[in-house]
Amino acid sequence: MGHQDVQRSLLQALLEAPGSTEGWELFLRQLCDAFHGSSAKFIVHSLASGDAITANVSVMVRTDPRAIEEYQQHWYQHDPWRNAMSPDVQAGLVLVGDQLISPDRIRRTAFYNDFGHPYDTTQCLAGILEISPRLISNISVNRDDRSPRFDTADVDLLDALMPSLRRAIELHRRLSGAELMAAHALEMLARLSHGVILMSATGAVIWTNRAADVVLRARDGLTLERGELRGATPSVTARFRVALSGAIAMSKGQTLDAGETVLSLPRASGRRALSVLITPLSAIHAALIPDEAAAAVFVDDPELIKTPDADAIRALFGLTRAESELVHCLVAGLSLEAASARLGLRSQTVRTRLKVVFQKTNTHRQAELVRLVLTSAAALA
Repeated sequence: MGHQDVQRSLLQALLEAPGSTEGWELFLRQLCDAFHGSSAKFIVHSLASGDAITANVSVMVRTDPRAIEEYQQHWYQHDPWRNAMSPDVQAGLVLVGDQLISPDRIRRTAFYNDFGHPYDTTQCLAGILEISPRLISNISVNRDDRSPRFDTADVDLLDALMPSLRRAIELHRRLSGAELMAAHALEMLARLSHGVILMSATGAVIWTNRAADVVLRARDGLTLERGELRGATPSVTARFRVALSGAIAMSKGQTLDAGETVLSLPRASGRRALSVLITPLSAIHAALIPDEAAAAVFVDDPELIKTPDADAIRALFGLTRAESELVHCLVAGLSLEAASARLGLRSQTVRTRLKVVFQKTNTHRQAELVRLVLTSAAALA
């Protein structure tokens, strides 16, 4: 199979990955085969608090579960590839382990002899998916020493996949909260706090959820005219149509690159721009959404924040009623002092209660807690 055929096959598997662990595992197996690897995995390196760094292997294939446990509990801190990575590394970059540390040097490490060699993880090819002050996530393929070293052709292939990989991760996050694999997928989409608009292969709107209806009725930045979406100006509309055409072409297998799919749509009112993600839909979604849908448009209005229901917060995170009421106040934008006043409690009582909430939700700061709730299934309630 030629390079272009391998890339096309991987991109097709990637189209079907968002929304389910099974889809990602299928993609990782194909990725592992394409690179003649011994294993493949997604890893999130999280800076939990201070210097306490943790690693979470989100999805893995062909990996001994004991290796994952050992890596997360001990070897992560001694990973020579991670430790050799520049602090200025950028999202989208593809790295080869041999470029970070030479094979001769790594063979002299305990990591190689006590972990890498026993688990056939002595070579590494990785792509940086996300990077922020709180985390670095990557996708990696490993080989053993019996296999050829990763070379320029391997780097080029993974590099070509990176834009689509990063879009797929973003789409997965938006879809996973709605549990799209459930029988009532459209009902789940309807309840998403993100605006969702399903588009036909001709670029016509065929379905919208409630959040999208609110945006479209406002006619400020994105409007629906004669079945088509338009921006505030002709030039914005043109950019939107180019992006939508690329996503539709990719869903049909006519192109390997959807082009620009994340847009900022300015608004005539002067309010903050709408954020739009346009993504192709594959055949796997036929049982979940209308057959004629070829692309999805996700719309976020930064001026609108939906506050999840306190009962939903309590059920999802295992909080008491009093704790969930406090979280509800914080997510609504209240300060601790304002929350104390609304709940009729002393400030010290609220601070103590918040510490318990941090423990139950595995968060460490108020902003982190609010983000967790707003991006969880509680926002669907």
